[in-house]
Parts: sequence; structure tokens; C-alpha cells
Amino acid sequence: MSRNNVLEKVIIIDFGSQFTQLIARKVREVGVYSEIINFNQIRDLKKNKSIKGIILSGGPLTTTNKNSISLDNYILDLNLPILGICYGHQILAKKFGGKVKISKTREFGKASVKSKLTSPITKNFFKYKSTQVWMSHQDIVYKIPLGFKKIASSDNSKFAIISNEKKKYYGIQFHPEVSHTENGKILIRNFAFNICKYVKSNACIAVNSGTAALNLTFSLLDIKNKEVILPSLSFISTAHCIVENGGIPIFVDIEPDTLCIDPEKIKQAISKDTTAILPVHFGGMPCNLNEIRKIAKSHNLHIVEDAAHAVGTEFNGKKIGSHGTAVCFSFHPVKNLAMPTGGLISINHKNHEKFKQLLFSRRWCGITNRRETDYDVKELGWNYYMNEFSAALGLLQLKKVDKLNKIRRKIAKKFCNEINIKSKMQFNENCSYHLYWILVKNRQKFRQKLHENGIETGTHYKPIHLMKMYRDNISLPITESIGRQIVTIPIHPNLKKSEIEKIIKFVNNYA
Repeated sequence: MSRNNVLEKVIIIDFGSQFTQLIARKVREVGVYSEIINFNQIRDLKKNKSIKGIILSGGPLTTTNKNSISLDNYILDLNLPILGICYGHQILAKKFGGKVKISKTREFGKASVKSKLTSPITKNFFKYKSTQVWMSHQDIVYKIPLGFKKIASSDNSKFAIISNEKKKYYGIQFHPEVSHTENGKILIRNFAFNICKYVKSNACIAVNSGTAALNLTFSLLDIKNKEVILPSLSFISTAHCIVENGGIPIFVDIEPDTLCIDPEKIKQAISKDTTAILPVHFGGMPCNLNEIRKIAKSHNLHIVEDAAHAVGTEFNGKKIGSHGTAVCFSFHPVKNLAMPTGGLISINHKNHEKFKQLLFSRRWCGITNRRETDYDVKELGWNYYMNEFSAALGLLQLKKVDKLNKIRRKIAKKFCNEINIKSKMQFNENCSYHLYWILVKNRQKFRQKLHENGIETGTHYKPIHLMKMYRDNISLPITESIGRQIVTIPIHPNLKKSEIEKIIKFVNNYA
């Protein structure tokens, strides 16, 4: 999945509606971060890849007044999908040559809206030919602009829903954000996911950690008493998620040059009980997904990628996140895209719609169809929601992640060229370099020497198959050798030139 698939946002322009906060809440409930700005702040908006759509709120104003607020051309110049609600619907129509007038009948309360044409904005909205909505308006659109189509109507509003599919402009006369509108959240979700392209994979779900992402993903797959093939050199969550869901982890060896799972070892480990492969993009280095996909296809296996280190990593010209059945990211404070707590699942599967709906429920304690206090629980779920504070900080990080990854690659290249150790992480333009590793024989002594000189190091990771919970009579010689020798050295983008030179100097002196 691409880093631009992570924590992207929808901007809500507030024209004074009493329901604006409800719009924001509904957007966030479907897993998309939203920001509210006042209509007089429109010019403050800057072109930003993280902004994926605009929602125009309702309001108490009338478009029939000569001095009424019109839709600012600046919004149109952003070339983003636009959803207008009530007053937003009216100014959108008027902007492109439609006609608005004061209705003889002020519509307030429940109304029935009838479907006229299909549209992405109404996907799954109409259970029957009509559905109940909540109206609150006096003005109505009585003539739609050229290029727009009538999608739905009510008795009083001939153009209750209109759309321009080419421009991805949509207008809704009623209020989908209020609970009186049946399936209102679905409209918001369609806009956020199907229209705004919040994700570039089939579906994307924000959660509160990489561990949560892995656990939720494997809860969707039938792995009980079945085998999942994975590397042992990883954080413990990579294995726990399999056991948590009743599966059997099958550890295989890694490639000595990348420390990623070895496709040949995958082939050797496959049995009649194998159901999935769990590759780990170690340090941000991309696994050989071409070979892994060939293996998976020939044996009808799922691929679930652990991309905790791989925000920004590319493979075959595409960001990690769009290759496997599901791809799980971590946004832990030490990761390339850092926030207090966060994770993400990118889904690429023929049943992604079904998976998405299940994930929405399971990440929030199994609650379905939540409407205020009136909700039901049909299955087990967890509190895996990403909080809004984390999302806000993540958005700030998202703006810088490309630049920061570029700095990481520059440092990695210098390490590759100047560190005089045979066994070290190789340079790869597609790698995000979450960490940089070297192999040293006397690790404890080496780390102590660097510590004495003010250089922090790490040991990512102790092989999982050597831990008491997972210990078995298997032999993974490459993994075990690397587990004894691996040392990670600082590569964060805030390193000064003098600090980088110092690291190289002392590594070469003591390795």
C-alpha cells in the first residue's frame, strides 16, 4: 500500500450547519481522518496529496440572495472529488449553471427518497427503490447543471441526489450524517473510499498498532489448525497473531543478504495444511514478492505481508501495500511514519468488501450498525480503533515521510560505501531503511565499545523459534547465525554529518 494511503484526510468546509460535527464524526467512524475548516478559510488550503476529497456542509444561508456565498474557484482548482450536502448541494449546482429557488414547501423532518439511476455514491444505500432520509431546507435545486445526472428524488426535491461522474462531483439535498437518515454512513463511506480513493488498494482499515493489524487480518482467514509459513527473524507479534487465531507457525530460514524470507525455503516447507505465507520486509528491504506470489498462486495460498518496517518501500515500481492478500503496517513512535500509536491494514482480495465490513466491526469490539446507543454485537471484537490524536500527528509525519526516507537512503548509501564490514545491509533505492544492520562476531564487546563512545545500538531480533513458547527441534542456521551477530546502528534522519562520520569511524575501529 503507498504511504499516501495512510491517514489521508477529507476536508469539511463548514457553512454554519448545526450538523457539521456529525459529518466529521461519520467520516472518522469509517476510518478516514477529517478536518473542519470555516468557509472563509478556503484560501488557506494548500494543495496537498494527503487531501483526498472535499465535503461542503449545509448551513442556514440561502443561495437565492444576491450576496450569498458562492463556491470558491480555488476549491475547484484543487481537482478533488466534492460532496455537497444540503446548502453545499445547492451552491455546487448553482456554480455550474444549475438553478436554485425557494421552495413553496419548507421541508423539515423525515422524507422518502427514490432511486432513479445507479451511482458510486449510492452503492448499497438503497435497500429497496426508496429509503428514509432527514431533510432540513427551504431552497431546492430545480434545474441541474450540464454534465450532471439525477440520481434520486423526493416528493419535494426533484434532484435530491445529483452527480457528475466525470468530475466526481456529488450533491445531496438531505443530511446523510444524522441518525434519522437510513444508511447515511454508507454515503460518507462511499465518498471516502470509493470516490476519494482514500486507499489505492482495494480497501484500507486504520487501527491502533501493527500488532492489531496482524491479529485482525488473521481473524479474517480460516487458519485454525492450519500452517502459516514465516521467518523467525522478526518481532514476536509476527508469530503471536498466528497462534492467537488458532494457526500453526512454520518458521523457515532467510536470505543472508536481505534477511528477508527465502522463497526456496518456503517451497520446501509447504504441506497439505499450509494456508498462508507471512513475509516480513525486514528493515524496509522488500521481499522477493515475484517469487513468493508464484509460489502462493501455484498452491492457492494467501499472502499476508508484515510491512511494519516498510512505509515507503517499493517493489516493481509500486509502494508496498498493494501486492499481498493483506499488508500490515505499524506506525509505532520509532517507525518511519511515527505517531503515539497506530497501524493499518491494506486489503487486496476478491472478497475485500466483505473483509472490510468484518474489520469495521472487529476493530470496535464486534459492534455492528452503531447508531448512538442502539447497536448490536454479533461476534467477538477488540478495541483496535486508531485514535484521532494519533491520526493528527500521523498526518503531520505523512507530509515529511518522503523527504525523511530520502535522507535515510542517503545515510545507508554512505554506510554501505564506508563501513569496512563484509556482512552489512546492502544499498537498495527501493528500501525505506527503517533500520540498518551489520554483523559482528563479538557482539557484546562491540556494543559496549560503541556505548562508551555515545553510540546507541540494537539487536533486531532474537529469533522467535528460539524463544520458550516457540522452541522446537528445527534448525535455521542462517537465522540463528544472524541472530547471534546482528547489530543495528543509528540511521534516523536527524543525524548530523559529524555523527554519521563518528558512527562509521567507531564501527570500523571495533568491528
